[in-house]
Amino acid sequence: MIEKIPTTKEIQNFNMKLYSPNHNLVGTIHNELQLLYVRGQIAKENLEGYYITYNDQIYQIRKDGKTDNLPIYGNENSIENMLMTILGF
Repeated sequence: MIEKIPTTKEIQNFNMKLYSPNHNLVGTIHNELQLLYVRGQIAKENLEGYYITYNDQIYQIRKDGKTDNLPIYGNENSIENMLMTILGF
């Protein structure tokens, strides 16, 4: 008997701007996987001061790679949870 495999939600596409600590535009992030990659790199290098803008709001990326109150994530995001575990957050 094959068990039903739970589905994950589709990867969201969006446009976020990534800025360095001195407020220079680093680039545009277009989807969740790119955002997780950027957050992983910031955590890996233990960088501070980077932030993203989304819908005219500023969201700091902490040196552990986490962000607070980012509206693209609900209370539970299985893709993020899985990748955060793999990346060691």
